[in-house]
Amino acid sequence: MPLKTTLAALALLCTCLSAHALDGRVLKPRPELTPGEAAPGCSLADLRRPGYSHSVRPPPGFTRRLKHDQMASGYQGRGLRYSCVEEDHLIPIGWCGNPHSERNLWPQLRAACGAPEGASAEAKDSCEYLGFELLRAGHLDLVEAQRGVAQDWIAYCRDVVTPMAVKFHLEAPRHAGDPE
Repeated sequence: MPLKTTLAALALLCTCLSAHALDGRVLKPRPELTPGEAAPGCSLADLRRPGYSHSVRPPPGFTRRLKHDQMASGYQGRGLRYSCVEEDHLIPIGWCGNPHSERNLWPQLRAACGAPEGASAEAKDSCEYLGFELLRAGHLDLVEAQRGVAQDWIAYCRDVVTPMAVKFHLEAPRHAGDPE
């Protein structure tokens, strides 16, 4: 097979793998259902205000109902346990994502249920934290960060947030169950 054809096939394979787990579960939200949506009027000043995220977070009943409806519709395929996904904001609340818009919420696969390293709900949580700190410090542009994470959260976290966090010596907090 010519080198050009081989490289094109590898690029296509990498694109597919970054969008789906080995069992076909969705690692990125479906753009037609969850394109991402910023919170109207939200700014860096809001993010710097203590308690902002908590003050705008949707009630648990809203996200439970939405997660149930999305799972029942087959958003993540059929037969997946409810506990295998985290109802997550594509554009994080801490990045001025719209906390109440169904266009910004999706059932994200957890690591324990097949999401590969760097593409799980837990990996996105770490990226969200690091991005929040970078935004608050003025190292990331808010609109560019929102656009990047909505377009391809895995690539944006890998290619932009992680290198910047290393540059500025930031680390995400560790959680129980994180690998050492």
